[in-house]
Amino acid sequence: MFIKEKQIQYENYLKSLKKEDKIALMYHADADGIASAVIMAKTIELLRGKPVDHPFSQGRAYAISDETWNFLKAGKYNKFIIVDLAADSQEKLIKNIEEFADILIVDHHEFSIDLSSNKTTFINVFNTTEKKGAAYPASKFIYDLSFNLTNIENLDWVVSAGIIGDVGFNYWKDFINNTLKKYNERITDHGPDNIFGKITSLINASRICNPEGIQECYEIVYNAKSYNDVISDTKLLGYKIAVTEEINHWVDEFKKLKGDKGLFVYTIHPKLNINSTLSTILSMDYIPRDSTLVVIADNGEAIVSISARRQDSKSKMNELLQLAIKDIPNSNAGGHIPAAGGSIPKEYITKFKNNLIRVYNEHNGVI
Repeated sequence: MFIKEKQIQYENYLKSLKKEDKIALMYHADADGIASAVIMAKTIELLRGKPVDHPFSQGRAYAISDETWNFLKAGKYNKFIIVDLAADSQEKLIKNIEEFADILIVDHHEFSIDLSSNKTTFINVFNTTEKKGAAYPASKFIYDLSFNLTNIENLDWVVSAGIIGDVGFNYWKDFINNTLKKYNERITDHGPDNIFGKITSLINASRICNPEGIQECYEIVYNAKSYNDVISDTKLLGYKIAVTEEINHWVDEFKKLKGDKGLFVYTIHPKLNINSTLSTILSMDYIPRDSTLVVIADNGEAIVSISARRQDSKSKMNELLQLAIKDIPNSNAGGHIPAAGGSIPKEYITKFKNNLIRVYNEHNGVI
């Protein structure tokens, strides 16, 4: 399944960890990121007999920053692990961290720079297996890599939530349905509708409502004896109620629009950061699978966020957005083929829309 050399590198890094090592674990601020971090942390705890010293999310920042370097240096961390984050764009910072720490990077995003060195173990779906990155969420990737190291089979429900959170249900339907069957839970044809999908929605709600919500979620999932501890958590349920009300409002507004059959461009003015979740819901339930949806979230701030979705994966959403922002300063875009995101300065919304429509038409809707 995996290239043997990469599997050995991964296993050797984790087996070399000692109790006296000081380990920091950084993860992406979403359901797949949390699931990846929990699986990694549990694996390490079982192997070295001691928990990870400092698990933390990157929040809305890039994978790593100068602040990350300062924190790791000041805290005398000698091991630094990054999961579900594309770190190759920060090659210089990685090299700086290598001066005092051994690094492990495990990710499933496409990369342009292989960061492998005598100080960095770089494990990516694209250099480890033939599976496509978007089809292999980081949580499932880490679960599979770790499976022979120690007994983590009871984390299958964590993996399932991570897969659904990264829109990987159709790729891993058999795994998720077998896990549902194992726990005597209802099997569904739509990932978000099952019990593990509820965990994903709670995680999404927490990060939307509270900047510290992702770290709270990590602690809840990490300490949970079963998935029931997560879906019954009162704080997470409170977040979910607030987000559901906001999403329902913008779904109702979307229903009033007369959208193009091929391209739907929807501008919202949300109170909460619902853009990514809303775009997924709309693309799955309210437009044809072969249509492209781009949601622009203008909440009154200087920077607006953008989410693009296409459920049949026959057009590359990451490249669509990258082409649409090409001549817009202080903008960024990236992600996967079926789901991508980015941001632009508010004053360029009209220009972005015009660019988007032009690029879409130039490529006849398929990039």
